Amino acid sequence: MRRSSSPQTEAIGGLHRGGLRPRLRHQHQGCVLVLQQAARRVNDGGRIIVSSTGGTRMFFANQSLYLGSKGAVEQFVRVLATELGPRNVTVNAISPGPTETDMMQDQHRDTVAMMSPFRRIGQPDDVADVALFLAGHEARWVTGQNLAGGGVF
Repeated sequence: MRRSSSPQTEAIGGLHRGGLRPRLRHQHQGCVLVLQQAARRVNDGGRIIVSSTGGTRMFFANQSLYLGSKGAVEQFVRVLATELGPRNVTVNAISPGPTETDMMQDQHRDTVAMMSPFRRIGQPDDVADVALFLAGHEARWVTGQNLAGGGVF
């Protein structure tokens, strides 16, 4: 799995041209290069799994670069799944919702926990179990998908 850096919070109107290129290059080019190497190295019948975010299904102010880059990741997954399908390689994304990681901000913890039917924040093991499913034989017919593994997000 590939995980991007912490999201940069900035309104679209406040973005400056000089700061866009390096940030977008980091997100887009880095993901493409990782997927390119994975495609070259994965065995026939293998699995490629990347991370996105449940945020691409929601509306968040000041998250344009982060969510835009994750939207691109999801499209890269769909395209690569089509390219590697003849080799029976599956390519999927996992979109965790709020998860107890260094990206979870204390001031949002209780609010987002109450948004989940489970009334809690996801744990890394919750997301890992989704990845294990996608990596297993049972997911051999699942490809080009963005699997929400976020307790409703």
